[in-house]
Amino acid sequence: MDTPFLNVTVPVDGSETALRGVATAIASARTGTALHFCNVVDIAVVGLGRGIGAPFDPLPIVEASEDDARRVCAEAVALAEKNGVAADGKVLYGAVAPGIIRYAKELGSDTIVIGTHARHGISRLVFGSVAECVSAISDIPVVAVP
Repeated sequence: MDTPFLNVTVPVDGSETALRGVATAIASARTGTALHFCNVVDIAVVGLGRGIGAPFDPLPIVEASEDDARRVCAEAVALAEKNGVAADGKVLYGAVAPGIIRYAKELGSDTIVIGTHARHGISRLVFGSVAECVSAISDIPVVAVP
């Protein structure tokens, strides 16, 4: 994929699927391309235990999620820079798909490159897809990498 995009948002979560998106974004970068990696920590998910009456302190879970988000962003930035591509990473908070799109808009990104499992049938129905949701609600072009 040789792309004219120079300002690219790439969501990362450390999965093999996300790494395919990272690899595609790096491989398609050209002189002047900037990659903006992001990971969205959805704090609402942490509160699910309270919804079923389970008492717990959510702070360690939030801190672990933030640490993981910083790590996967840093790994993606290091990989891009190793390949001569300008990159940065940011931890975001909120609902995942809208957070990715909001960040891409703030940056004025030309596109969002996101890895996808490309699930079909029942597994698609059960698991859903952040990539599918981003593609469905974004007015910024989305490159979904299977």
